[in-house]
Amino acid sequence: YFCPEGSVSSRQTPCGNSTVYCPQRSSLPVLVEKGYYTISSIGIINEAGPNATHDMQIECEIGYYCVDGIKYSCPGGTFGEFSAASDLSDCKPCQEGFFCPSYPGPPSTRADQAACGESYLYCPS
Repeated sequence: YFCPEGSVSSRQTPCGNSTVYCPQRSSLPVLVEKGYYTISSIGIINEAGPNATHDMQIECEIGYYCVDGIKYSCPGGTFGEFSAASDLSDCKPCQEGFFCPSYPGPPSTRADQAACGESYLYCPS
């Protein structure tokens, strides 16, 4: 939430959406930085929606990329090798002969995450 500067209202205003966050005592929403996502540190969800009350931003972790304040896993067949990734193109293809799993498990962070060739794991060329 934020309270506009000079406001005399006792009601606070929901922050907005995932592209902004409102640190404590903010008078305006703050735009999320590229490669970051927003969260609510106190878990508030109100009638404005689950992304309307975020109060902090977090750097996107390795294996993920963040767009407009939302965190996405690098898809299967790709891996993420650095933090603060900000685009799907930051997820790179796996090394030939290896598989890079993703959702529902954690995303891959190495080009050689899992070797192909086991009877239970087939990797097309």
